[in-house]
Amino acid sequence: QNQGLVGKSIDTREKYGKFSNWQYGARLGGAIIKDKLFYFINYEGLSRSQPVANQPGSGSSNLGSDEIAAAQDLSDYLKSKYNYDAGAITGLNQTRKSNSVFARIEWNINDKNKLMIRHNYVNGNNYSISDASNSMSFGNNGYTFRSKTNSTVLELNSSFNSGLSNMLRLTYTSVNDKRDVGSPFPSVSISDNGATFKFGNDYSSQANSLDQHIATLTDNLNIYQGSHTITIGTDNEFYTTKNIFLQGLFGDYTYKSLNDFYNNTNLNQYQTTY
Repeated sequence: QNQGLVGKSIDTREKYGKFSNWQYGARLGGAIIKDKLFYFINYEGLSRSQPVANQPGSGSSNLGSDEIAAAQDLSDYLKSKYNYDAGAITGLNQTRKSNSVFARIEWNINDKNKLMIRHNYVNGNNYSISDASNSMSFGNNGYTFRSKTNSTVLELNSSFNSGLSNMLRLTYTSVNDKRDVGSPFPSVSISDNGATFKFGNDYSSQANSLDQHIATLTDNLNIYQGSHTITIGTDNEFYTTKNIFLQGLFGDYTYKSLNDFYNNTNLNQYQTTY
């Protein structure tokens, strides 16, 4: 899919900015050894890009050429004063990408035992940024959310006789989530003549990550007695986590005008986290 599919905006009659939405995949399966050993592999991918709404100069924004010029002056000042690239002013796109792979092997060991092992892998990222009708964010004010998941299951099913069976299952899952913000820089918001300019690292993303590791062990022995089933077993879960969340680690500044920022006076608000 792309912008040619949707035509013009029903409200403004403007053409939509360039966007793309691709989904693709492939799968393969079969027997490695006839009636004995089987495999299955599936891949799915996603790639999406769409313009950020309310960008300066667009029909849905109250910010025009004057504000774009002021934003460019601000960007040039940040480069010369702090050697910091605030990022693009317009032409920003939100993006989302993911790749996932599922693989499974089944082995008929003999008439009484069957072994299955499967693995699921997902790796995705999402670049997030937003503008409003009276405010704009420089490109590096956005953040990229990254998530990686690995999950493995091993299961052995055994049938000893018509009255006795066992299921042994081992699983391990790891989930790693984090927000990337690029070069460290305080979050800054400047209000000036009805317009708001935002740059620097997103306030809630300056130190934000979560790692999770979960392992389980399940072993159930089933005893069949007529119309009754007796299950004796164990189910254990082992869990570790590491969470980092520090808002405003690099600082958060608010100014009432561009001149106040340039002159480093009349700071309206400042906060940080230790």
